[in-house]
Amino acid sequence: MSTQKPRVFTSYDKLSTEIKNKLKLKYPEGFSHELINFYDKDGLNVSALIFETDEKILLIKMSQTAAEKIIFDDEDYDDDGLLKEAVKESLEEEFMENEDEETDEDIDSDKDDDMDDMDDMDDDEDDDEEATEAEEDDEP
Repeated sequence: MSTQKPRVFTSYDKLSTEIKNKLKLKYPEGFSHELINFYDKDGLNVSALIFETDEKILLIKMSQTAAEKIIFDDEDYDDDGLLKEAVKESLEEEFMENEDEETDEDIDSDKDDDMDDMDDMDDDEDDDEEATEAEEDDEP
């Protein structure tokens, strides 16, 4: 069964700091050139930036002018509209640490599962030994 992620319309101002930082990493040269245009349910022409998370697809409504202004006003971008290298490295490091923590948690839970499997195998061997002993007792 294929499940599609929900599409959520939102504005840039309503985004969390984490999502805004992820946008900076994905679009270090700004995102005004990444906007798409479509007609909404009322037939109005809308422009938006698409950004996909693990849980949903965000459609961030903004005009080309608004997208350019966001970058111009953001101190993390230089005068040419490029993400500053120090900021980029800092954000990459921050998100790498978060991924490492999640990976460590996944690995720890996998170890627990593996240990449970080992315990089950031990139980199976004990059952085999008991069955063999019972068969020997049944022989005349």
